[in-house]
Amino acid sequence: MKRNKIKPYPYQAECLDAIDATIAAGEKRALVVMASGLGKTYTSAFAVEKFFADRPFVRVLVLCHSEKILTQTKDKFKDYFGEEFSYGMYVNDDKATRPTNFLFATFQTMKKDRKNFQKDEFAYVIVDEAHHSHACTYFPTIRYFQPEFLLGLTATPDRLDGQKIEEIYGDPVYELDFVEATNRGLITECDYRLVLDDLSQEQIDKYLQSDEKVSINQLNRTLFMPKRDEEIVRLIGEYSSDVEDPKTMIFCKTIAHARKIAKLMQGDDVALIHNSQSDSMNARALQAFRDGEIRTIISVQMLNEGIDVPDANIIVFLRNTVSPTVFYQQLGRGTRLAPGKKNVRVLDFVGNCDRIKMVFKLKQEIDDFRIKTPVKETSTHGDGDADSREKFTLNITTLEFKVRLVDIIDLLNKEKNGRTWTREEILAVMHDRITNGKEISAGALDMDSESPCSATCARVFGSFNAMLKELGIAKRGPKTDEELLCEYYHACKKANRWLSSTGIGQDKTLSAYSTYKSRFGSMEILRQAVVNLYGAEACDCLNITDKVNKERIRRDKHEELLRAYYEASLDAGHWLSLREIAAHRSLAFTRTYRRYFGSHSTLQQRAKDRYGDFATN
Repeated sequence: MKRNKIKPYPYQAECLDAIDATIAAGEKRALVVMASGLGKTYTSAFAVEKFFADRPFVRVLVLCHSEKILTQTKDKFKDYFGEEFSYGMYVNDDKATRPTNFLFATFQTMKKDRKNFQKDEFAYVIVDEAHHSHACTYFPTIRYFQPEFLLGLTATPDRLDGQKIEEIYGDPVYELDFVEATNRGLITECDYRLVLDDLSQEQIDKYLQSDEKVSINQLNRTLFMPKRDEEIVRLIGEYSSDVEDPKTMIFCKTIAHARKIAKLMQGDDVALIHNSQSDSMNARALQAFRDGEIRTIISVQMLNEGIDVPDANIIVFLRNTVSPTVFYQQLGRGTRLAPGKKNVRVLDFVGNCDRIKMVFKLKQEIDDFRIKTPVKETSTHGDGDADSREKFTLNITTLEFKVRLVDIIDLLNKEKNGRTWTREEILAVMHDRITNGKEISAGALDMDSESPCSATCARVFGSFNAMLKELGIAKRGPKTDEELLCEYYHACKKANRWLSSTGIGQDKTLSAYSTYKSRFGSMEILRQAVVNLYGAEACDCLNITDKVNKERIRRDKHEELLRAYYEASLDAGHWLSLREIAAHRSLAFTRTYRRYFGSHSTLQQRAKDRYGDFATN
């Protein structure tokens, strides 16, 4: 297989060793967590090359939710592997008509067409931005394919909805997060400035002197006075005036706000990028920013993932998010290393307790890591003296805030646990989603860590439909069978049991029971359809007390595993060893065989008892 001048950095070599060890242990999946800007794409290319180093090269599938990310990934793979391999896209109407070595597909397109492919068509499957994997439109596709190896890549595995991607990929085999990458000098130094000139010291003193617990909404309403946009633009200019050759990314909450900020900046040096513009306009704006033709780009939910502009050196936050995933994605747009780049200046105008706590926590984690485990990175991708100076500095513009920092932390600790969404906040988020063309459905909200979950919407408005009615949104068309199964499974998982017809009727996040009955006929068929979609482990996940049904499912799975093992051994002419099971792409994981049979000797004996001893060793 072709090698060119691109070589793994030392930390990428560490990751490849971890993946190799996972494969050698008989595993068929791995999760890699790597901070933005550290080269997850090339790391996956290196991993593919090593996997096929001693075996014939067959097809590789790369899955992602974003066409833009896939296009960039394809370009990098082509740059690395060269013209001797073939590359195809599988996006919307752009579908490769002939088999290619590498196929790059969006989940949205593959959801409809996955059954056009054999389950074992791809020997290696890569899922980029794997933190999206639990989405109803993504997960069935991941489960459908049965590759020799499945690799999940993400910078931020944690989700606010509590779903664990480790259920799909296992625990991370390699983890290099933002905190460690910062301390190792693998990403640029960060000068983080909380612009809190509007903080009310009078309200701080009032709350500190009171023994009453206050809600986060109370704090946000009374501590922070929103700045006028004119003042924001003035402060952006003031706080970035000493940055050499500034290149600025600004994250706004709404398109209307982004347009106003752009107008106030007055000049041809600013461009907007958002999903109400055509793809071609967004692409031109982004390319002009990359090329330096414009120096400021203002985004509304368009630069979070997969956008690589290493020399961007100013990040401006004008929108709040309670999602650590989105926060680190946006911060990561400025933390990439680039020639001549000294650091990234972050101007955070988000006057919000959630954000302040998030930033303080990040600063504390970086400081604690630096004290406990100083690391010297000898690679040129890192400065070689990562423990010699502070890599993340936190500056707070309000003088009193600096003096009373301990008091502020104490005050934030007095807030009630958990986020309490008000009616007005929910409506604001929903209108924001409408403006940006995002779907408003129970499933879509539950998969979006920035939005209130559907259960919260139902509680605040009385029902989910009541909220839709207040927004003036007509109900969408009928849900697909997969969407119904997905929402039912997650509701059962939350309840830790199968929901009955009554339980479906009482759960405001689910479709009406009559919908399930008309589509599936009976509860028994509905539950069996869930098991068929999610596998027998759904029983273990739900802790189902229906022992008869569970035992029948386990018995069917036992028979399926035994027959697959026998047929594969028959083809080989001898009983397969555990290592051969691990390498055989049509067989389940070795740990699955261990779970059902205990040991390899028991498996082999059961196969002999069931089918007879054909082996001639």
